[in-house]
Amino acid sequence: MNQHTSTEAMKTRAAIWHGYLLAEQDGKDRPALTDAIWYLLTEAARTMDSLPDKERGWLRTGSRASWPANTHTPIQEWTAIWNERMQSGIAPYDAPKITKAGADPAAIDRMLTVMGWLKYINGKGNRRARMLQRFIIIAAEGRPPHVLRRVIGVKTAQGVRDIKRKALRDIASALKSRWGVE
Repeated sequence: MNQHTSTEAMKTRAAIWHGYLLAEQDGKDRPALTDAIWYLLTEAARTMDSLPDKERGWLRTGSRASWPANTHTPIQEWTAIWNERMQSGIAPYDAPKITKAGADPAAIDRMLTVMGWLKYINGKGNRRARMLQRFIIIAAEGRPPHVLRRVIGVKTAQGVRDIKRKALRDIASALKSRWGVE
């Protein structure tokens, strides 16, 4: 094994360990490898969403910090609120709420590793495999079932679950055979 593959194996094992940890924190008792992979895919989707969209040159809408909504309160009301807060020892204003935090560097590294696993999803031909990869990313983003059914072309929620299960098993099988993870 050369240095490149040993580094990849180390990153894969570390990511899988983190996936098991995420599954256990979510209340899964003795999670399976497919559970760990699913939790890693959802974390990767969240991480990807928190990154700036460099191709377009601006941040996605949900990634920006924003000022609180302006309530157009008259100055007399603001003065009364200010005085009341000062007298009771509360800060005179509320801190602005940030909508989303930036991505953690370790989460970005895991995201890159996990997204590389999508190549292990098998389909009947390259087009089907690409569609399954797109499906699993959209599912990890938490899209509603009707969107997932439309993407993959199935009519039932059970069909969506079966396809998701198959894609996760494909990844797990490849990780077991290539890196020996359990």
